Amino acid sequence: RGFPVYTGFFNGVRVSVAAHGIGGPSAAIVFEELKMLGAEVIVRLGTCGGLKREIILGSVIVPVGAAYERGGTIGMYVGNTCYPAVPDLDLTLAFERRFRMDGFRVFRGLVASSDAFHAEEEYSRRWRKLNIIGVEMECATLFTLARLRGFRAAAVLMVIDNLEDGTAMKLDEIRDFEEKALKTALKALTEIK
Repeated sequence: RGFPVYTGFFNGVRVSVAAHGIGGPSAAIVFEELKMLGAEVIVRLGTCGGLKREIILGSVIVPVGAAYERGGTIGMYVGNTCYPAVPDLDLTLAFERRFRMDGFRVFRGLVASSDAFHAEEEYSRRWRKLNIIGVEMECATLFTLARLRGFRAAAVLMVIDNLEDGTAMKLDEIRDFEEKALKTALKALTEIK
């Protein structure tokens, strides 16, 4: 499908790192096929936009749930049911703990999984009113599929822009942030029981 997948060892534990493309449909294919190949735990390390001024660039969000609009990819799985898109709590807390230990500024809360990368400002305002702290595109799909297919899932989202104050990281800053966050995520992954 054109998505790179690398499998190797980190701290003596076998892990795979896979790209899932952009958005729920693309991600669903990858998550489904990783499960078919035997994945028991899938953790999304990705980027997001912060929705509150205090969620500064370089922070991470550890989602405890993901809001989504009805229909779309998730609708193909659950129909009109208002299905809760929630991660594995133990896994989520383990990743939060490791990121805090490694010196990251961590926020725990709800995110919105949007189907539009360049959404209208009205959506950002509405999400903020609902106490949603970040916006991205894949967590709701991951969390829903994990519950439906029986694998454990969590996410750590790197805040690379802030939709409230209009700030954004430069490309070289994003690369450095991703590298540091990936090392911490791999450490956390190899520490889970």
